Amino acid sequence: MGWGKIYESTWWGSLIINGWGGAYFNLSNGSGGGGISYSEELDFVWEAPTISGSLNRTVQSYGATNYTVDWGDGTIDTNLSGNATHTYTSSSSNSSINIKMSGDLSNLGGCLYDFRSQISSINSFGTSIEWKALEGGSFNRGALYQAPLITSIPFASLKLAPISEQTGNKVRFDTFARYSTGLTSIDFTGFDSSRVVGIINPFRDANVTSITFDANQNFSSIGLEGQGFIYLSNYHLSPTAQMTTEQYDSFLLALASTAPLNGIRVTVNCGSVQYSETGAISRATLIANNYNITDGGQI
Repeated sequence: MGWGKIYESTWWGSLIINGWGGAYFNLSNGSGGGGISYSEELDFVWEAPTISGSLNRTVQSYGATNYTVDWGDGTIDTNLSGNATHTYTSSSSNSSINIKMSGDLSNLGGCLYDFRSQISSINSFGTSIEWKALEGGSFNRGALYQAPLITSIPFASLKLAPISEQTGNKVRFDTFARYSTGLTSIDFTGFDSSRVVGIINPFRDANVTSITFDANQNFSSIGLEGQGFIYLSNYHLSPTAQMTTEQYDSFLLALASTAPLNGIRVTVNCGSVQYSETGAISRATLIANNYNITDGGQI
């Protein structure tokens, strides 16, 4: 692959890298989004720049034939087909504008492209929309590529189309939030990852220090540019499955193959499961690489 190395693996535990220099794996099930209720519409806040006269903003719909845009300044356009352009005036200058989109939309990158450098928050990706592509716009960038005002992303509200219906490079998160330098925390809790084709450095050149996963999520790669890759176990257990010693040995071996995360403290909470003499070798490697592991000890 020309874009970076992919670790062909899946995940059964919950990885949390916290914001004070540490990380841990939580083997319990995730919270399913924490009970947060998200809008059915794509809903975000745009920090309008200083406008001298007028400023046009365009939704690149990639062939959508029936959709609605609430431009946030009192104008709502319905039954739109193809690209839609709206003219903002000086009355919108330096204000936070809440924009909402709904209907026959499929390309998230195209919808956000003209706004993303000044988007301060995403309230919802639209729970009624199944996105067929995340990359779009004039340069086919990720949906939040160079969005420096973003500090968090509500992945629990992001629904992907079935893989057979996805377009372009599929939904790989290649450059999803690259150069989004205000982004420090990633929470995949509640996100249905079953339709993700792969992940290659989705947060490259951001400043992510906290990543959270559900126990039952399945990603093929997790890239933290400048910090290495997290290599996950090559099997997938259900959240309620009891890990055997053999499986735990395999898990430790896979984890020990992970590139060191440049001094980030990683705590692995594995409950009462025990490891064998074989697993002890991998475990010692992890301890030497700043991992703190709690388990049932060696058999």
